[in-house]
Amino acid sequence: MMSMMSDQQNKSRSASPLTRVTTSDHLAEVLRDAIEQQAYRPGDRLPTERTLSEKYALPRSAVRGALAQLASDGIVDRRAGSGTYVRTPRTALQDQALGLIADHIAPLQLIDMRSALEPAVTRLAALHASTSDIQRLQEVVEELDACDGDVRRFNACDEQFHIALAEATRNLLMVWLYRQLNDVRGRTRWTSVRDEKLTAERIAVYNGLHREIVAAIDRRDADAAAQAMARHMDEVRTDFYDSNFDG
Repeated sequence: MMSMMSDQQNKSRSASPLTRVTTSDHLAEVLRDAIEQQAYRPGDRLPTERTLSEKYALPRSAVRGALAQLASDGIVDRRAGSGTYVRTPRTALQDQALGLIADHIAPLQLIDMRSALEPAVTRLAALHASTSDIQRLQEVVEELDACDGDVRRFNACDEQFHIALAEATRNLLMVWLYRQLNDVRGRTRWTSVRDEKLTAERIAVYNGLHREIVAAIDRRDADAAAQAMARHMDEVRTDFYDSNFDG
């Protein structure tokens, strides 16, 4: 009898995460805690989306949303065709240098940088992306479409879309450079203005351009891909000017 009760208690404990974890936000918290407690160490690969979906009884879209949040926070890297890996934390000196740059960069200066860099990234992605890279981009576009009006989720997935583009160039220096830009992007004063402009209608416009970019990459049309990205950056710039932001 005692053995039977013990087995039932163990089953109850093992099943408890399924009742607690009901959203992508909850799953992100669970995984973040596991990483902080070193259940997963830097360089470790996290369980697959399918495994996490089955373990926590969540749809794959919710799992992708959780992983996108962790990637946006710089906790994990999502590598096309390979999986999701725990990132090595920045040193205190690196973090200080990043903060110093972010504190002295104006939002429109960041947009200038992105406008110069991202069409070139997109062109290279169209020329060099592997089949798995393109599949990853298509998956992220689906995640972006599923965000509806959820600004936080959209921002996390949008960052992953642009990182996936950099990874699709198959150029490690480009990936490194874009990650530095993305880290600054997440710290600058522009985030509050950006979030104010991210209505459901504006998200739909951005997602239309995301789909256009991926379609051009899929057919290896580098010029069309770069032009679509340039239009995307023009939309971002217009939104900031319309906000009368003086930074």
